[in-house]
Amino acid sequence: MMRTLASFFYTHKRRTLLLAGLWTVVILTACFIPGDEVPDIGIFQVDKLAHIILFGGCAFLWGMFLVAGREHRRLLLLAAGVVSVVLGILVELVQSTSWVRGRGGDIWDAVADAVGAVAGVLLVNYAVRLLEKK
Repeated sequence: MMRTLASFFYTHKRRTLLLAGLWTVVILTACFIPGDEVPDIGIFQVDKLAHIILFGGCAFLWGMFLVAGREHRRLLLLAAGVVSVVLGILVELVQSTSWVRGRGGDIWDAVADAVGAVAGVLLVNYAVRLLEKK
């Protein structure tokens, strides 16, 4: 199944670009919703898991788009990871200002974003290796 999924993202660059762009919009929308409009689901640390998934998906989708059929894959993959981490840090910095009502920046959210970005990059690396084994 992983090979099939990786093959899709690897061979359908336009769709992967569209998904990566939409995923980024979802992240920005979710992170900038005023805090009083975010439901409290009461599950311990589900927020950190959401950050890992959101920013892991971001790094994965942008990484698959960038490395598909190109040379210098390591550098491009590193760029996808760094941009995802920086995006996470910037989101937390904006949340720590008064620009987003009812939100506050959290260093642990930024850490979860970075963990997700690293996981996304590692997943791209694994997916590309699977595709190259054919």
